[in-house]
Amino acid sequence: MTQHEENLFALAERLSMGVWQLKQMPVSEYFGWMKYFQKRQEEAERQEQIKQGNLLAMSTDDMIKAATGGG
Repeated sequence: MTQHEENLFALAERLSMGVWQLKQMPVSEYFGWMKYFQKRQEEAERQEQIKQGNLLAMSTDDMIKAATGGG
């Protein structure tokens, strides 16, 4: 299975749609969904890194809050 096919099936599952329905979706919307889920995954990975103590995964604002006891 190609990466594109895996993406189609994963998106279809997430949206409770058939792959045939996704294939009727405008390409711009499809790529918008791919980008959305990629950003969500990256943010989840970043949050996991922070939980594990990786201070470099924090944003500058988060570092300041952590250092000053805010938030």
